[in-house]
Amino acid sequence: MESSSMLEHFAEELRLARAAGGLSQAALAEALSYSGALVAKVETSERRPSLDFARRCDVVLAADGRFERIQRRISRDTVVPW
Repeated sequence: MESSSMLEHFAEELRLARAAGGLSQAALAEALSYSGALVAKVETSERRPSLDFARRCDVVLAADGRFERIQRRISRDTVVPW
């Protein structure tokens, strides 16, 4: 999977987990201690999530490391080997 599709995968998983938890973007942002704008950008694949963001998503959404695993694949895929 290329990095852009992993980014979309992270965004989709975040939207689904947030909806399953009954959280709005604003409520999730507050729980994560991130801005609502950042949460919105991650959910639309405009911004790549940081490792910290992914870890907080795992904790807040009880995702058992899923977001960190996806984030690590995004990061690994976007590093260009020289």
